[in-house]
Amino acid sequence: QAIGDRKVRLRWYDTSHDLHPGDQWQLKVRLRPPRGYRNQHGFDYEQYLLRNEISGTGYVLEGERYADTRQDGGKGIDLFRSSFRKAIKGTSDRLDNEGILLALAIGERSDLGSGTRRLLRQSGLSHLVAISGLHIGLATAFAYGVAAGLWRLFPRGCQKIPARYTGWVIGIATGLGYSLVAGFPVSTMRAFIMVLIRGLLAGSCTRTSPENLLAATMFLVALMWPLSVSSPAFWLSFSAVWLMFRFLPDRRSEMKRGDRVPNQDRVSVKTRCVRYLFALVKLQLILLVGMAPLLVYLFGEIPLSAPITNLIAVPAFGFIVVPSVLSALVVYVAGFSDWIPWVLWPADQLVTGILRVAQSVSSFKGSVL
Repeated sequence: QAIGDRKVRLRWYDTSHDLHPGDQWQLKVRLRPPRGYRNQHGFDYEQYLLRNEISGTGYVLEGERYADTRQDGGKGIDLFRSSFRKAIKGTSDRLDNEGILLALAIGERSDLGSGTRRLLRQSGLSHLVAISGLHIGLATAFAYGVAAGLWRLFPRGCQKIPARYTGWVIGIATGLGYSLVAGFPVSTMRAFIMVLIRGLLAGSCTRTSPENLLAATMFLVALMWPLSVSSPAFWLSFSAVWLMFRFLPDRRSEMKRGDRVPNQDRVSVKTRCVRYLFALVKLQLILLVGMAPLLVYLFGEIPLSAPITNLIAVPAFGFIVVPSVLSALVVYVAGFSDWIPWVLWPADQLVTGILRVAQSVSSFKGSVL
């Protein structure tokens, strides 16, 4: 709830009222200043409230809904998220993994059970449920490809505005829309700002190293949202991306050194798959070792089974699950909400299989250190 320019977190124990985004209520509440738990070695609840700009907590004594409810732009986004959630839950063909699919579509994690959260954390798959670079990047790339391809059908337009410029504008706009729907968490902020800077550099025909791009993104996030620096998600997100940029090979630098393989275009599909698999295994081992100190400090555990589960889950999410979720959003915006279960069915079945594999791997002794 918002009071003037401040936000408060309220509990309402009377469950007879049906609350909807955009509704306006007159509430009688009991408020108290933010405070944490007495256990100083547990979760820092007071810091969590400060980071989310929550100025007070309390509970509702009684309330009355205003008859003329008005909506603003922000509430419109919340209304879209709520209506999409109802569209998925209201279908006759129930999905087995509604919580994970909703987390991927609109960033809503309230439907994730404690058992699912624990399994994702112990198997090292929590990052796939958080809308971040993989998700924003796929949405931007898809919109870029469609917009640039369609713009090339108009030669006169391409003479004035190159197709790649049109693609970047539509791609960035799509990434912004997806980020707004996701609620703009830290991982999403980082991913969108990187896409925005990359698009501006492409528009100005400027090249830079991935490390410089990441540093500029980190600076802007810290400048615009300074309280996010205290968030574990801030350090987890930027640390993981830095490890990927730092230790994975840069093809441009390899070509400058003359390491380009002759007849690169004639490399067989089998060779490409082997190289991709090798790079994925290397990436998972790098992330396991590089993120271990941070994981121990934040969560007190290291998921040793993460390289195995991510070796299966990352390609599956990248090629099937996330595109299916994005397609479901497009279908819903187009007004065909009845198609959502059919669009999400492949992703739902694949997530079920991945969770079974993660459960089997995590059940071994020593899978979590």
